[in-house]
Amino acid sequence: MDFLPIAILLVVVAFVIGRLPKVEVGHSDAYRRRRALNWIPLGLTYAFLYMGRYNLNATLDAKVLDPSQYGEIFLVGAWVYGCAFLVNGPLTDRLGGRFAILTAAAGSATMNALMSLATQFGYTTNRPVLVFSVLYGINMYFQSFGAVAVIKVNSAWFHVRERGVFGGIFGILISLGNYFAFDWGRKIALGFPGHIEWLFRVPATILAGFFIISFILVRDTPSDAGHKDFDPGDASSGDTGPRPPVFTVLGRMLSNPVIMVIAFIEMCSGFMRDSMTHWFKTYATAVGPKDQFVVTNWGTLICVAGILGGTFAGIISDRLFHSRRPPVAAVLYTNMLLGALLLLALIGRPEVAGFVVMFMIMSVLGVHGVLSGTASADFGGKKNAGIATGIIDGFVYAGVGIQSALIGHFLPRKGSEAAAVVDNWRIWPELMLPAATVGLILATRVWNAKPKAHAAPAPGPASKRRRASREGHAKVLDQALEAARAAGSKGIVVFDLDSTVFDNRPRQAKILGEWASARDVTELANVQPSHFDGWDLKVAMTNCGIKPERAAELFPDAKTFWRERFFTSAYCVLDVGIPGAREFLAQVGETGAQIAYVTGRDEGMRDGTVDGMKNVGFPVPDGKSVHLIMKPTPKEEDDAWKTRATEQLRALGRVVAAFDNEPAHANIYKAAFPDAFVVHLDTDDSARPVTLAEQVPSILDFVR
Repeated sequence: MDFLPIAILLVVVAFVIGRLPKVEVGHSDAYRRRRALNWIPLGLTYAFLYMGRYNLNATLDAKVLDPSQYGEIFLVGAWVYGCAFLVNGPLTDRLGGRFAILTAAAGSATMNALMSLATQFGYTTNRPVLVFSVLYGINMYFQSFGAVAVIKVNSAWFHVRERGVFGGIFGILISLGNYFAFDWGRKIALGFPGHIEWLFRVPATILAGFFIISFILVRDTPSDAGHKDFDPGDASSGDTGPRPPVFTVLGRMLSNPVIMVIAFIEMCSGFMRDSMTHWFKTYATAVGPKDQFVVTNWGTLICVAGILGGTFAGIISDRLFHSRRPPVAAVLYTNMLLGALLLLALIGRPEVAGFVVMFMIMSVLGVHGVLSGTASADFGGKKNAGIATGIIDGFVYAGVGIQSALIGHFLPRKGSEAAAVVDNWRIWPELMLPAATVGLILATRVWNAKPKAHAAPAPGPASKRRRASREGHAKVLDQALEAARAAGSKGIVVFDLDSTVFDNRPRQAKILGEWASARDVTELANVQPSHFDGWDLKVAMTNCGIKPERAAELFPDAKTFWRERFFTSAYCVLDVGIPGAREFLAQVGETGAQIAYVTGRDEGMRDGTVDGMKNVGFPVPDGKSVHLIMKPTPKEEDDAWKTRATEQLRALGRVVAAFDNEPAHANIYKAAFPDAFVVHLDTDDSARPVTLAEQVPSILDFVR
């Protein structure tokens, strides 16, 4: 019956996540079903790896090992586990996550089988520390493939905007693993008195079974399973070059300040997690009654806490913090810091302190899921997820090792007279306080960190910028109209505004002319829209005859003046239509499809935008067939806004076509609406080195 509340909670969590608005990145239902068939066996294999790792803890319950012996053995395993990532992370990036999970399952099953034989035939009776240290150390080497495998595989299957929820799933898997290890492990150890070999034989058998299941179902990438691969939007985005040497990649990861800060946060997590999971029961039974609720339901409660923490962390990461992970860690580390202080005050009341510990475990497992399970893939990218995970999880187990040596040294021996003295346990929460404080401070240092796409190589002199040709315009425009006509009133045709249907060069010329007049820059007295080519004011200045050196000197003040005016209603009414835009918009309206203007302009520019549409004869927003979707605030970054706007579009109907001048935004539409006809306006853009998706055609304007 112990598993019943966990099963009920998992059903509730699945229901809640299922009711949340979907993060749309263009996945089909068939893709989602195949992805589930991939990560469920992968995740359960990982969970049972935990059983084959922390089953050693149950040797304390069976009195096969004393706390000192256990601490020495686990210290060896923790350091092997942490150091193994330096080899296994790069190996997983080379050979794939499927290889890694199969190696982990086979290796751990074998070592658990050997530990079973060693205990059965008495090899651990006289020299338990030596025998277990060797076998458990090798087991932990194979175990280190597990987390790397899960994150490596899922980095190719989950877009960065879906990974917060995946981080929650990762936390749930860890929680189930803890339940299998601590609860099932204890029951096995106590249920077979004198036959401790079953503590190792059971996980060995289960892992052997999941090796077969994973071999059949798990695949590294969507294309390996018959689906199309996609750009997940992480740090590998745009990286199409050859894989650099391992030590080059390792050097990049170790010199990446965000990854290293996350690694040190996770070192604190390793310290905090095992400080609670390894020592609470020893403390509680030493100074309190034997029938405490938390002690008797330990495995179940850890699992419930982990499920709640992982789900909470994943949801607020994607929904509240827009796929940023460090803010979630900061919130949860605040919980742990307050919990450690409260634990210190309640040290004499273990039956109450147990609930505080569960709250702290919920928090630390939430951090672990969202950082090790998610941020490692975000900032390493799917190409280098193995190395990034290896570094971060290696630091976790460095923290575990420090905890094992430090706390194990200061705490009284289990069963001794000193263990029954409450004051001897104060050092336990006191040692957690600095770890929680450091973790919180570090999380705030990378509060706004998000992965940056890999910069594509700059084009050479012969191919300055991709330019469309007039040939084929009619075919492209007709195809968009045909899609709109076929969809009718349920169809939506999306248009960006600036440099897509509006030419804002008159606005730019007006602002620069006013600045020149105010600053008495006579060379710009007659600046015209034709002097602008793109968004760089220095280009317009040099086109008016100003030398580049002087343009560079004038630019900062001019840019400030420009920025204060450009994003206002008073000036955007000066925009004119891109050639052919008015006629084409009218043709779209005649098909019966809806028109949705999706713009980086903020709501403060709505009045001027609508007036500008009236001035040039564009269809005006009416809330029924024509919509104007604007950024809520000017501070939101355009890429994030365009991505978020896809959810609003989906609520209006079915997007059948989209037009945008920014290659990055055209790519966003194509990823979110793979069946839509997306068109790039080759007017001007932000000049970022973004590769336009191959299936997106370019046109110069709307003239046939």
